[in-house]
Amino acid sequence: RTDLPQALRGKRSVVFGNLEKLYDFHGQRFLAELEHCQPCPLAAGRGFLRHEEEFGMYALYSKNKPQSQSDALLCSHGNAFF
Repeated sequence: RTDLPQALRGKRSVVFGNLEKLYDFHGQRFLAELEHCQPCPLAAGRGFLRHEEEFGMYALYSKNKPQSQSDALLCSHGNAFF
């Protein structure tokens, strides 16, 4: 994108990490499964256990989050762009 500050170019993985994968997982799979549990909320626990591996994506997200928040480039250019 031409409107993206030069200093932020190539930093997509630092800024966003695996946020898109988390969004897709929740939007396309997990949310629907939880909604089906409304008649029996206790069944929701099984859904969390079934998707234990997918929730491992949060480990990567959490690992990258401090880097994206404290990255000097994002701090200096983020407010103007985002």
